[in-house]
Amino acid sequence: MMQFRPVENVITEDGEWVCVKEVPCHYCGRLLRDSCHTELIIQEVSSGKEIFVHSHRHQIAKELISAGEV
Repeated sequence: MMQFRPVENVITEDGEWVCVKEVPCHYCGRLLRDSCHTELIIQEVSSGKEIFVHSHRHQIAKELISAGEV
């Protein structure tokens, strides 16, 4: 099983380093992890806090939920 560490900062398509609070609501470009350049998305957790999540991992979870496997 793959383990993902929390991501504090990402790189925008413009090469700017930002934290989750600095990403504008209307931003529609790609967000990349600095170490592996994997695409990330912002997701709100149950506490209301926003975090960066690997987009591939998020897509797999959505597919499992829609298939009733989770």
